[in-house]
Amino acid sequence: MADKYDTLGLRTQVEHYSIHDVEYIGADTIIYRAEDMRVGREVWLREYFPKTIAKRHLKEGGQSTVYVHPTQSEVFVAAKTQQQDLYNSLKGVNTPAIPAVYQTFESGGTLYATTQYFSGMKTLRQLHDVKTIFSEQQISIFALSLVRVLVILQRIGLQVQSLDQDTLLMNTTTNECSVAYAELVPFDEQRIQHLMHEFAIVLYGMIESKSIEDDKPLKPLQPDSAYSAALCGLINRMVFEEATQRPKIFEELQTLLQSHQPNEEECDPMVCKKTDSPFSSFASMASIVLILVFAYYVFMQPKTIDIKQVTWFDAARYHLVAYFGNAKAESGLGQMYENGYGVGRDIKEALFWYKKAAEQDDLYAQLSLAQIYHKGMGVKKNIAEAIHWYEKAALNGDKQVKWQLAKIYMDQKAYDKAQRYYEELARDGNVEAQKNLAYLKVSGKGKKDLEGAFNIFLKLAKTGDLYAKQSLSNMFISGKGTPQKYERAFQVFLVLAKRGDLYAQQILGYLFISGKGVPKDYTQALYWFKQAEKQGDGYSCGAIGEMYLYGLGVSKNREEARYWFEKGLSRNDKYSKRALTKMDKGDVFTYKAHVKYEELPKSYGRYIDYGRYVKDIKTGLLWQKNGRESGYKNFYQAADYAKKLKLDGITGWRVPTAKELTTIFPATAKPFTGKVYVSKNEGRRYSYWTSELDNRLEDYAYVYQWYADGGANNCYASRNYAFVRCVHDPM
Repeated sequence: MADKYDTLGLRTQVEHYSIHDVEYIGADTIIYRAEDMRVGREVWLREYFPKTIAKRHLKEGGQSTVYVHPTQSEVFVAAKTQQQDLYNSLKGVNTPAIPAVYQTFESGGTLYATTQYFSGMKTLRQLHDVKTIFSEQQISIFALSLVRVLVILQRIGLQVQSLDQDTLLMNTTTNECSVAYAELVPFDEQRIQHLMHEFAIVLYGMIESKSIEDDKPLKPLQPDSAYSAALCGLINRMVFEEATQRPKIFEELQTLLQSHQPNEEECDPMVCKKTDSPFSSFASMASIVLILVFAYYVFMQPKTIDIKQVTWFDAARYHLVAYFGNAKAESGLGQMYENGYGVGRDIKEALFWYKKAAEQDDLYAQLSLAQIYHKGMGVKKNIAEAIHWYEKAALNGDKQVKWQLAKIYMDQKAYDKAQRYYEELARDGNVEAQKNLAYLKVSGKGKKDLEGAFNIFLKLAKTGDLYAKQSLSNMFISGKGTPQKYERAFQVFLVLAKRGDLYAQQILGYLFISGKGVPKDYTQALYWFKQAEKQGDGYSCGAIGEMYLYGLGVSKNREEARYWFEKGLSRNDKYSKRALTKMDKGDVFTYKAHVKYEELPKSYGRYIDYGRYVKDIKTGLLWQKNGRESGYKNFYQAADYAKKLKLDGITGWRVPTAKELTTIFPATAKPFTGKVYVSKNEGRRYSYWTSELDNRLEDYAYVYQWYADGGANNCYASRNYAFVRCVHDPM
């Protein structure tokens, strides 16, 4: 089980959720009470954190990432996929005992889900700790509501991992149960009897008014004036009898519990049946009072409507209030119909109410419409409509949505519009927006402004940002955006080279051999070129060969030079190829240093071109440069291809995950080549294999679609064919 040291700190921001408290720490899940800052709504934020394999790492700036050892990565990915499937199954469930799933997303290396937050709930252990005494009626209501939840979960193929006093919540007003803290797993019929026993232990503890410890023996319950023989007998049967004597299925247990319900006076929804009671004459007056109260709550309700626990009464009230044009009620109805809260799920009806609210500048409705059209959630994907509502939300004060708009415009190559939003975000201190803005200024895709890019990188470099330091140093060396200042570049690249950065090691070799920014030092040049060569670099092989050919800091040795040139040729170094051709022809070499900055691997913003592979300095991942080099392969052929792949002397390539592919999608900019991307859902569609199997279906795996908004989709692993752009872990 995870502990408090594994949890995120209070006020930590995950996407647009701010953590207020830690509510539950389970074996694989940490549950936080958080605020959705877009709409000011409290939610439960569930973080997938399997303590047995996961670790938490805090990066610079307080950001958190969850990671696992490479040997466990496939297990972790498969488990996250299973969790995603579980949450997807819950989205169609409509019961207050199971919190509705609002959203799932990945952040910081793991999976999160936001669910409906219930106030007025306490765990059974919390109630035991304050010496709560439960009546038989309270226990019966709680037990019956719990078994109904188990039946509902079973019907959609799910099951709770365990039933205990820490995971079961009780509504202190209605006495009904909620499984908000429970960890869910796929349904397994073999575990029913085990859950039956745990169910009985929970009820036993409610009668005994204490927490049940595993190491203490239990004694059969004895009926008394508080608890009937029927209830005690049922619990004793489930606790002490053999498994064969317990109820076989939850439906049987439900029937038994219903038969043990305490007698209650039968009433219709409005007025109790007439009796000989002297108070029966007031029955009609009571109904009038109820009607007046209903009318008061319909027409005199507060302006702010909060959907946390929706009842049939709420649904009726929302419809009536929305009829009179209340934007909050209209937005609430949109949410209810989108998720099936208190009403049947109906996406068309949700759109109808969301639009009415959005036209009155309701922010939540605007964001909901944008996301529905952007993701194609129950309707045909419509990017133009999504942009329209995202723009409305941005004008309405939502800053987070500006990031989404910038990304959409980047995908559409509308760089001027993307730059406008990056500029607004950058002014608010968003570091990633500042980096993207600088990239647009360097590349000239928005409007070329090298000086402006230099100033952004300079500001970020002062905060210690390595990407900014590297970009700044490239500008110092190239003299683009600022006068050439080799000595300043040298200081940055020396730090990076010592950390093992290949590009920085190549630059240091170049600076020492050319004497730019530092005195010429062939010994240091040779040292750094050899450090880079150890990482499979071909350029450094050519440089080392040149040093032996001309005796730069070493004795002249043509055979040693040939050795390094041949090694460089095997790694696709162009200078090594030219040098070997001259040597084979017997040409006379005249010293003319080939080690030039212009011939170093090219830097394209966050990407560095190493020939046949590209380094993403933001993630550290190496990518196969040519997206079509693999040709079409099925899932298993793709894995074999990656295993055998050797690019410029580097082995150890693999098929990427879908999450990793999203970081370079759509890979249409330099230095990537072999691009197969269709910006609209028309024409031929291209896909790339991921390393992820779909465990729900036999012989199915996921591909990442390289068209429109992209996204993962499953297909036959052995029958379908797609490209594979291999990836290599950071070196």
